[in-house]
Order: sequence, then C-alpha cells, then structure tokens
Amino acid sequence: MPKKTPLYDFHIEHNAKVIDFGGWLMPVQYTHIKNEHLAVRSQVGLFDASHMGEFLITGKQALIFVDYLVTNAIADKKNGKTIYSPLCNDQGGFIDDLLVYKFSPTKIMLVVNASNIEKDWNWVKQKSEPFDVTLEDQSADTVLLALQGPKSADFLSTLVKQPEILKSLEYYSFYEEKILDISLLISRTGYTGELGFELYFHKKHTQMMLNEIMALADSYNMTLCGLGARDSLRLEKGYLLYGNDMNETITPIEADVAWTVKWNKDFIGKEALQNLKPSKKLIGFEMLENRIPRHGYKIFSKGNLIGEVTSGGISFSLGKNIGMGYVQLPYAELETPIQIEIRDKKFSAKVVKKTFVS
Repeated sequence: MPKKTPLYDFHIEHNAKVIDFGGWLMPVQYTHIKNEHLAVRSQVGLFDASHMGEFLITGKQALIFVDYLVTNAIADKKNGKTIYSPLCNDQGGFIDDLLVYKFSPTKIMLVVNASNIEKDWNWVKQKSEPFDVTLEDQSADTVLLALQGPKSADFLSTLVKQPEILKSLEYYSFYEEKILDISLLISRTGYTGELGFELYFHKKHTQMMLNEIMALADSYNMTLCGLGARDSLRLEKGYLLYGNDMNETITPIEADVAWTVKWNKDFIGKEALQNLKPSKKLIGFEMLENRIPRHGYKIFSKGNLIGEVTSGGISFSLGKNIGMGYVQLPYAELETPIQIEIRDKKFSAKVVKKTFVS
C-alpha cells in the first residue's frame, strides 16, 4: 500500500494528478509540467517533498561519526551550514546521496531520499555502533515544503519573524525560525537550481502552514508544482537522481561529483575509491534532432555501443531535448558527437556541459 504525505488531501483538493512514486502517492503535476517548470524559473513554485527522510544524530561523537559516514566534509563547516554528499558503501558505490545539516558538533541531521529511508536507516544504525551517538528517525513526523524561484525570498520574508536573516542567508545555510507559533527550520537549498528555500516542520502544523502560504499565493503568482517539474528542473541543472543516475554500483568519481570526496579524512569506501580505475563517466548531452531521450536508451559512437542514457527529457527553459548518461571515458569530452538509439533508430547528439541552464 503506497504511503501518503500529510499534504495528500491538499493535493487532491487542488486537482493534482497523483501517482505512485517509489511507494508514495505524490503529485506529478497540477496543470502542466511546462507551466510549473517555467513558473519556478520566473516566479515562485511550491513543492511537497515530505516523502524525504530525516535522521537526527546527537551525542558527543555526532560530528566525528557523520564525517566518517559521508565522503564530503562536515567537520570543518560552521554551525548552520549544509553540505551535499554521497553516502557510500565499502566498495565506494552510492547507497544514497543526501544533505547533512550541522546544528552543532553534537547535533546533526541527515536528509535522505524517500525510496532509501529504510535502507539508509539500517546502514547508519549499523555503522553508528562504535560511536557515542543517539539516532532518531524523524521522517514520519516531518513535513518538508520547497519554495523555489526568484521571488521565493520576497514571498517567505512576509511570513517569517526574522526577514533580515532570511534575506541574508547564504546558499547551503539554514536557521531556525517561526511562522506564527510554528517552529521550523528554513534552509536555503533546493533541487531546482533557483533561489529557493526548504521548510522543515512538524506534521501537526501542516494545515496552519498551508493556510498561511496559500493566503499569499495570488499576490506572488505562486504556482503549485509536482514531481514532473521537479525532475525537469533538476535535469536542466545536471543534478543527479538516485536510481537513475547512480546506484550502489556507481561511484562518485564515475558520477562526476568527485568534488564531494574529501581525501584528507577517513570515510567509508575511501580505500575502494583510491584504488578505482574508472572506465566510464556521467556526461551531459544535447539532441541535435527532434527526439526526446529517455532513461535506458543506448548511446552509440560510429555504430559502437559506448553507454546508456540515465536521465532525459525536454529543457523547457532552452527549448531543447537534453539528457545525461554514462559513456566510456574516451567519449566524455565536450562536443564529442554521439548517437542515441530510440526505437531501433539512431539520432544525432553531442556531449555538452551537464549544467545546461546556468
């Protein structure tokens, strides 16, 4: 039986098209994916991301433990900072990719992908045994809303009690706030590549928070957005999607996020990554013919199979068809001509930067 977020009834009331997404009933769109996508690029959009998981890690060794758990470094960050990081297995493959929130050296939160909550929780629990830490899975009680777009700061500043902090908040930073008497965490993060904020609060405040947000919706031309726009927006920025662009057999080096691997510390999977001799790399590509690439399509060069598409679709911002995929290393250079096989026919494309929209 698929799970529902605390906003499920809200989605139905607003005529969302709801689908089963990784075991969750989630809105894929409210009107049209293109409209929702462009609204986030030009105005402001609201997403329900409450299917994501939140693990709280506290205790004397919380910071030491989490810094060992993930490949990126959190120990040298100030309180109130967030990092993006792979969570790797002993072989260096992605168990997940996640966000790490540093409240203090004794209090850290991990935000994990919805489809991986149980797997991640078991892994984190197992690896925590030698450390003096306490773990709490807060996923079921936490609502996560993403307010994204160039007008998101103006929108949110009319609701919060400390708008000056919100307006000056740096990218990948967070602080604790109040709207009415609702305590929440506001993070300047998101999955769209736009100015945006993610709001974490207890599910008991869901209706009150929605009332406050929706009361301002018309004034700021806010658009309700579903997973379809979330996917097309993240693809334009070259952001990875777990299960498509990486899994437990793919390493951060192959996924072209080597910048998230900090070699000057110890972490799970370090030895395997140090010994890795990669033969493939995740690339971005642009179709040169009017065809849409999709996950699983084969990539060719001069008739030779060289890789496979992991994510693909329409860039509504650029009016082009774009994608990402793994290819053998000699074909990963920018401007390399490639072909995408679609229904037994091959169509021209070229390798480009994965940040399709700057």
